Amino acid sequence: MDVERILRFLHENLKRSDSTSLLRQSFFLVLKALTKQFPREALISVLTNLPPLDSTTLDMWKVMLSFPMTSEKILEELQNVLEDKRVCGSLQARPVHTSLLKFAMMHPTENVLSNLRDPKKLLTLLSLNSLPILWLVLRALVMLSETSQMVMDVQVLLPEVMETLQYENTHINMKALTIFKNVIRHLEKKEASPIALALAGRLLPLFNEVRLLLVTEPRRRAP
Repeated sequence: MDVERILRFLHENLKRSDSTSLLRQSFFLVLKALTKQFPREALISVLTNLPPLDSTTLDMWKVMLSFPMTSEKILEELQNVLEDKRVCGSLQARPVHTSLLKFAMMHPTENVLSNLRDPKKLLTLLSLNSLPILWLVLRALVMLSETSQMVMDVQVLLPEVMETLQYENTHINMKALTIFKNVIRHLEKKEASPIALALAGRLLPLFNEVRLLLVTEPRRRAP
């Protein structure tokens, strides 16, 4: 209960428009310390007690799983959390689907990519109304789309990836753009298909938006 109250306090204050940069950094330091001390409780609480489609919730989730903080212990707890009945009940998902996402935070070895290569499960996960979970799904698809042997599995999911842009979240948009870029790059080697070109046309305004964002904001290393 203490973990839940602290996370709600952090969430409420991080959303405040009058929070200074220094204050936000302090809140994130508290969040990191809380995650290291109580990883399971903290991860579960973010997924079950904070607004699932809120950008601040995703910001907190990313910090909790950021590198180099993502220790073996936290990855192990993430696996347990993704299979937890409370989490699956809150997400209205089955553990057999959510457990797949533990590989999204691992180094993309051949074994990890092989376990992620499940278009049917990934399709189900893309429909869940949770930005933290969606961020993990897109992270998995980014890794798969970087491999020519697996890019076709990602291509069939492009319409669902396109739907993630409706949330208008920068982190989600950047992941989606990277997936499209990777897929189109591979297709160009075999002559890009009309579908890929049509998707690229629809994405053009978003590319311009992100390019402006990268120009006006300092570069930050994202996990």
